[in-house]
Amino acid sequence: MIIGTYLAYLSLILFSFSLEKHFKEVIKKDVNKVFKNIAKILGYIFLICSLIILINDLGISLGLTYLVGILAVLTLLIAFIYTYKPKIIIKLTIVLFIISLLISIL
Repeated sequence: MIIGTYLAYLSLILFSFSLEKHFKEVIKKDVNKVFKNIAKILGYIFLICSLIILINDLGISLGLTYLVGILAVLTLLIAFIYTYKPKIIIKLTIVLFIISLLISIL
């Protein structure tokens, strides 16, 4: 379930990076069309993988419910990060990846 949550977070980050405004805040460069398309496609892939993981772990009804709840909380978290500290979003993504791997291994 932790990996599913992280994949949902990563998909939302990729969706936000596909927008010019958010990409410029973090990277300080213009986003090109190829990266926008790749970020959107990877965002959808990670979101579907997250859905599959949660459905396998919890069943279809609870998996869908948990995914909607997780997406709501993560959307608020990402909105607050972009509002107050947009520079830390890449560092936070790496730290959350390491934490989710450690928790899933243990």
